[in-house]
Amino acid sequence: MADDDSRTVVAAATAVLGGSPRTAPPDATGPAPPTGPSGTAEAATGPIQRPPTAKTPDHPRGRTTPTRSPRRWWPATTRGRVILAALAAAALLLGGAATWRVLDQTGHSTNIPASFDGQWTGIAANGNFTAELPEDLHQGHLRTDVCKGTLTVSDATDSRLETRFAPVETDVCNPWTVVFTHLSGSVLKMAVDPDSSVNYWPEFEVKMTRQG
Repeated sequence: MADDDSRTVVAAATAVLGGSPRTAPPDATGPAPPTGPSGTAEAATGPIQRPPTAKTPDHPRGRTTPTRSPRRWWPATTRGRVILAALAAAALLLGGAATWRVLDQTGHSTNIPASFDGQWTGIAANGNFTAELPEDLHQGHLRTDVCKGTLTVSDATDSRLETRFAPVETDVCNPWTVVFTHLSGSVLKMAVDPDSSVNYWPEFEVKMTRQG
């Protein structure tokens, strides 16, 4: 502005500069270099360098470590819970059935249990009956008014005793299937199913009480 042709502008510029000889050279045509906060010119020698930012040493920029949620062993849906409950019920049923089989097999015997031990008597329309059932033996005895014979155990538990009656006189009595069951502590029911190969005998039952 000091070299402008207008003297008025030259005078104003000189006054602003305070009479200082610092004027731009006559051939200066380009813009003045930028000045910094201290008032000195700063040369633009390259792109502006930004200060480095802190980086996490274990995790590169742009990548994050996924957070794993704890696994749940139970299903999240109602259907899954129903399936799980059904499987648990099936396991309980299978376990109960297996336990029942084991207990049932261990509870069966071919000897007379202690609960049937003793002599039992009863009266029916076809006569008097006496059964002798010794504990822990494989055979007992049965007497009626018309025949007698042995009772051989085929299956026994504490509450049921199944036997086969073999008469001594086969021309008088048929072989029988005789089943004893407990009605109370000292009363038995004797159910008789006679074979019909020789003489016809209908099925019958006798209530028997322990003697002695």
